[in-house]
Amino acid sequence: MKKTQTINLGGIIFHIEVDAYDQLHTYLSSVKNQFADTDGLDEIIEDIEARIAEILNEKKVKIITGKHVDDVIAIMGKPEQYGEEDTESESEPIVKPGTKTKGAPKRIYRHPDDKIIGGVCGGLGALVGIDPVIFRILFMVTAFFGGFGVLIYLVMWVIIPMAQSTSDRLKMAGKPITADSISKTITAQVDKSLEPAHGKNVLKKFFSFIKDVFGFVFNVLKKILKALGVILRPVVGILFLILGLLATLSVAFFVFGLEGMLWFFDTSFSYIIDSTFEALPIAQYFIYVTLALFLIIPIFQIIYLGLRLLFRMGRQPAFIKGLLTSAWIISLIVLIVFGVFGGTRFSADGFARRNVPLSEITADTVNVSLWENDYFMWTDRRDHVVKSDDGDLLVSDVNLDIKRSDDNRFYLIVRHEASGGTSKAARSVVDKIGYNYLPSSDGLLLKNYLELWDNAPFSFQKTDLTLLVPNGKSVYLDETLKYMLYDVENVTNTWDRKMVDHIWEMKKEGLTCTDCD
Repeated sequence: MKKTQTINLGGIIFHIEVDAYDQLHTYLSSVKNQFADTDGLDEIIEDIEARIAEILNEKKVKIITGKHVDDVIAIMGKPEQYGEEDTESESEPIVKPGTKTKGAPKRIYRHPDDKIIGGVCGGLGALVGIDPVIFRILFMVTAFFGGFGVLIYLVMWVIIPMAQSTSDRLKMAGKPITADSISKTITAQVDKSLEPAHGKNVLKKFFSFIKDVFGFVFNVLKKILKALGVILRPVVGILFLILGLLATLSVAFFVFGLEGMLWFFDTSFSYIIDSTFEALPIAQYFIYVTLALFLIIPIFQIIYLGLRLLFRMGRQPAFIKGLLTSAWIISLIVLIVFGVFGGTRFSADGFARRNVPLSEITADTVNVSLWENDYFMWTDRRDHVVKSDDGDLLVSDVNLDIKRSDDNRFYLIVRHEASGGTSKAARSVVDKIGYNYLPSSDGLLLKNYLELWDNAPFSFQKTDLTLLVPNGKSVYLDETLKYMLYDVENVTNTWDRKMVDHIWEMKKEGLTCTDCD
């Protein structure tokens, strides 16, 4: 087994055989001698070493051997071969606007030597092989018409890396990365920096001025934000932790206090979920797990970000971030599909209407009141869904209107409505709605709920009642109807809830209160 030693090349630690090290050292010495009289010698050697380190690192070997060094020399080229390329290539090694290059595939970078703001247009010009001024004009035009060009520029600024090294510049130009090409690129950069400013045309001077202005503004803002960041970092961290804690408590309240919360708002929600689940070909717990991931992952990230800002923790490992992001996106897609499916399940409406003559009523004034029950209080107007003792669902979505009768009899129009995936399905749900009322000689008892027969699921069922009153006849509206009356027209435009505890007579001009002050 050959002896090895450790070297630091381009900032990377390598284990290399002694013979291979001598070979590599001799090569680097000859390269250094070759460029001894060249401006920027230190930068040239530094970039060549960085490129050699990149090549060796790509090989993924534990110990560098002589064969690996031979491969490096074959790629980078021998010193005696430098300068043998054609003079055209030698004189223009850096990518220039409007030139096309052959060789290695081009890589997109932001151009550090041809930038006004972020180097995006310069990089695009180098990639496509056209003058970057064209891209700058396009971005300026789109900025004035809709502003989307600014957004596109900012996105590209974030996702496209800057060409930091000489190797990056050569990749941007599509040129092979050899010791010779590295030296020519650096030499050209030095020569370019020594060019007099009067050689620039008017347009380039204009863009150069804009570059200087933007550069100054951005540098000032950068320093201000950096100073504020030191002060605000712990404050923002604490705010994120508080936000994460509140979000956690909200989710816990939602999960563990769901039943009570739904009753306070609208108990139909839970039955909508159950009804949708019944038609799904997947288990109910799968949706619950998906919902949990959708809620918990952002909360976890908020808390982690708060801890990181507060305690200067390291970045989250890429594979964990990718795993969490993928899980959240999948959960979002599943919930969207579930929501769309639930929406289509209730997309069509069905109706049923019947006009019932109330022949039992003989009095001129009818006392209309609520039929007492053990399920719904007349003082609560919110729509609720409960199960009866028989297991059927009861829905408290019943409204009462009052209109004129065409003859001298009282009538009750009962209109049922429900939703379904199709009109036929909705109509079949309507057929399972039951509603009871009780007329007498001088009274009418109405229920404030409807019944769903044959274990019908909740599907937004509702019942609208219309009491038809003959001319000259009256109704007394009991206070128990306070939240059941809905948009009842009257000559005084009295609000529905103010109509109770009064007698209303149907006259020629409309429904009129006979005992109001």
